[in-house]
Amino acid sequence: MKKILLILFFIFGLINPIIAEIKGTDLSDNSDASICSWFELTNVPEIYIDEAQKRNLSCGIPLNSYKTSNGWNCFPGYKKNNNNCLKINPPTNAFVAGNDWVCKSGFNKIGNKCIKPKVIPQNAYKSGNTWFCNSGYKKSGNRCIKNTVIPMNSYRVGDSWNCKSGFRKSGSKCLRVIQNQQSSNNKHSYSLLSWFFNDNNPTLLFWLTGVFVVYLARSKSSSKSRRKKIVITNDTPRVYPINPPKPVIPPKPPKPVIPPKPPKPVIPPKPVIPPKPPIIQKEKIGFGFEVLDFKQGSKEWLEWRHSGIGASDASSVMGVNQFQSTDDLLNQKKNKINIDPTAKMRKGTKLEPKARDLYIEFTGIEVIPLCLQDKEDPWIIASMDGISSDYGHIVEIKCGESAYWHLTRGIVPDYYYAQLQHQMMITGLNEVDYWCYWPGYEPKLKTVSRDQSYINLLYKAEKEFIGKLE
Repeated sequence: MKKILLILFFIFGLINPIIAEIKGTDLSDNSDASICSWFELTNVPEIYIDEAQKRNLSCGIPLNSYKTSNGWNCFPGYKKNNNNCLKINPPTNAFVAGNDWVCKSGFNKIGNKCIKPKVIPQNAYKSGNTWFCNSGYKKSGNRCIKNTVIPMNSYRVGDSWNCKSGFRKSGSKCLRVIQNQQSSNNKHSYSLLSWFFNDNNPTLLFWLTGVFVVYLARSKSSSKSRRKKIVITNDTPRVYPINPPKPVIPPKPPKPVIPPKPPKPVIPPKPVIPPKPPIIQKEKIGFGFEVLDFKQGSKEWLEWRHSGIGASDASSVMGVNQFQSTDDLLNQKKNKINIDPTAKMRKGTKLEPKARDLYIEFTGIEVIPLCLQDKEDPWIIASMDGISSDYGHIVEIKCGESAYWHLTRGIVPDYYYAQLQHQMMITGLNEVDYWCYWPGYEPKLKTVSRDQSYINLLYKAEKEFIGKLE
């Protein structure tokens, strides 16, 4: 009888966890030890994670962490501190990236601060945390001006100098202007008067000019006196001019009769042909997703993106995108708002084909851009930057300066980490290549592995989000 009871207890112990794995199962009657026993597994069911958080149980690992094959890791936004996960509080001009914080572009990390580097002006050199002017220059505010020697009775103008009023330049000096010194125009007028007067006495030219003027006046009066005077009396016959006959103006010819223009033929309006709805061809393949045949960036592609959650939307859904909140994304998809790309986004799109060619040359793996849609959950979509022909290898390409310099330090920002996990969720692959390219520098490659615990949280958050969208 005891053996039968033991067997029944054993069977009940096996069935009870299986039943508890079903979502929505009430675990309030389970003991704390029973809840924590599930954290010994590599992949802990979500309902036990939720129940442990409700009871504030650590279960052998600290709060705000998840179990891994090598122990445990802190969630993004927290960092390890002995046996705890402390929330990261980034300083001013910094943001959280994974389990650490990084200074924004244009700032340098110095200790626990992000400090903007000092701008060194022209004609200066750096010395420690400050700068000094080169030889021959001196500081003037935030610049270095030429160390020009200014003479007396002058003032500085930029890197040069001008004389004060009442003084004139003479080499490197300012000399006083003599009061009776005349301008060049006055000198010119005095030179003309000197032709007619010399020491206030008239010159020969003055007398010759006077004689010439008198001669002209006398010749004009004599010509008037020589004119013959005509006296008209009453007996003088008057001659009147004969008026010529008026010319006969011929009558104007009648205006030609212009026949009326024939009426224009009435052209019936062309029938309005309604636009055909976009046809998206789906390629049936033997995987958990379908391949959609249309170009990324087209009108059909933009409409398709509003119908589901893409890889670039994952960070906003998880609340780790510092550039777009979850509510902003929901409003954008509900109202089908297409955001105009910024200058940085347009430059990244332009550089992407070259970056893809460099990746193919570096790895020897041929990849092409394709759009995927999950078969079981059609709202899970992704626009892949590169995927191999056997669908067994994917690459995410970033052509931004910030992403490149993050990867040089081995950092994948949170908002890109969520995007990579979304891509592995739809393809079912265990890793994705993260390829960063910036012109003038050697491209960087990092292989990111699948994080199933994170994907479980991501799927749950995306499913709640799509419920609000529908």
